[in-house]
Amino acid sequence: INLIPMPNTIEKLKGNISFSNYQLMIEKKYERAILLFNHELENKLIIDETKPCYDFEFIFNKELANEQYIILMDKEVTHIEASSERGFFYASRTLAQLFNLFSTKKVKKITSLAYYIDDKPRFAYRSFMLDVSRHFFKIDEVKKYINLLSSLKINTFHWHLSDDQGFRIDFKTFSNLKEIASKRNKTKINSQDNDDWDNNPYEGCYAYHEIKDVIKYANEHYVDIVPEIDMPGHTSAIVAAYKELHCFNKQNEVRGDFGVFKEIMCPGKENTYTFAKKLLDELCILFKDSKYIHIGGDEVNHENYEKCEDCQRKMKELNLTDTKMLQSYFSNEMANHIINTTNKKVIMWHDGIYDSTNKNIIMQYWDYKMDEKRINYINEGRKTIYSPCSQFYFNDPYAELPLVRTYNRGIHLTNLNRKAYKNILGMECCIWTEWVDNNNMLEFNTNPRLQAFAEASWTSMVNHDFKDFVNRIEDSNDFYKYHNIIKAPKNIYLARGEKYRNHISSLYRKDKKEIEYEIAFKK
Repeated sequence: INLIPMPNTIEKLKGNISFSNYQLMIEKKYERAILLFNHELENKLIIDETKPCYDFEFIFNKELANEQYIILMDKEVTHIEASSERGFFYASRTLAQLFNLFSTKKVKKITSLAYYIDDKPRFAYRSFMLDVSRHFFKIDEVKKYINLLSSLKINTFHWHLSDDQGFRIDFKTFSNLKEIASKRNKTKINSQDNDDWDNNPYEGCYAYHEIKDVIKYANEHYVDIVPEIDMPGHTSAIVAAYKELHCFNKQNEVRGDFGVFKEIMCPGKENTYTFAKKLLDELCILFKDSKYIHIGGDEVNHENYEKCEDCQRKMKELNLTDTKMLQSYFSNEMANHIINTTNKKVIMWHDGIYDSTNKNIIMQYWDYKMDEKRINYINEGRKTIYSPCSQFYFNDPYAELPLVRTYNRGIHLTNLNRKAYKNILGMECCIWTEWVDNNNMLEFNTNPRLQAFAEASWTSMVNHDFKDFVNRIEDSNDFYKYHNIIKAPKNIYLARGEKYRNHISSLYRKDKKEIEYEIAFKK
């Protein structure tokens, strides 16, 4: 059964179904959920109107969970039950795979074995993060990923829109963010440990209407967007555009190398708070339908804060004993501003969360290390998203992160008590793009890892079968062609060991040519 993610309950029934004509029956308020399914059927089937209609009956069932669906197939009708639009949509994604609607070949008849399926996700929050700051990806590629996420029942797209190397939204009220912060003069290549640079200017910024187009597209595909503007760390691009936000009013360039830098927003100046709150206001207006706003908070270099007169004065005014408390104060001010002025929730990376951090801020736990303090926050009730480095960090080479490690990853946090598991909202996979500079590399690194993550986050662990999963991946050529997505070959995503460590990303960065990935690995 070539389904990804694999449903949690699926039973083969007697007989099969076959139809050359069909009709969809659903309450009007849920019609939007099956528009894509109807479009796919129309594209696949050469409809014979002389044949009787095969019925797809979509039935509201208030007893089912939000994303749960039930499918019961027989030779005359398929019954689909759900309690929400999203439940009906996910049922249609399962049916699309069963009927191979991803194949571009027209047919006169669609056939399938008959099944009973009762399915709901392992986690409510299933997310993919794309970093467009280190390298910029155009709207068409972003929409391609949203379509892919929806097919895999991944319900959230985390859009990392700002970092030291670029700010990617054209806010008219902050013209310098496009004119200065979205551009850099050069880019580090090959690795951080050498002195190789691409000295060509680099830039990228989404127009307002482009982002609105993505928001509309995501809404049509039942994918929620979580926009992120990272602060106060990872803001070198912002302070390059507005030097008055720097601790010492120092003029800096947008970074072309990668790491954790000290030239970032000053949490000691009142104008920093005014600027950041206004910027977040603009973000919340643009993403008015988003449930969550991500404000980063990770990897803050405190070197300037220790020397800055404004920071030291602020700490004295607030009776704060160290700069970590000052950082926490800044994050609370930003989070409280969003929470108090909108109906949105706030997410931060776990290393920016402290004892004094607002309890309503959701923590995103990313480190491969066991952070005892932050794990205890989960035990105490803090809601958390789990995205462990490196099992869910898809920028790593397959030789270092083979597919099986992503597929088999569960919640692994030492000393997390059993009751605290309910505080884990779900999982997120990420791709950071310091060394990923084009669409082909992006797709190669994320596929089939995205499919592995989809099953890890949707399907219960007791139903996991990696060998069977690999077989389904290798039988999914039509799926990848339909989405126009590159997939790493089997000999690569299963490979381990030193001889494979010369990963395609480094080869590709060196010669900058369009080369076939399998050939590059053989070389």
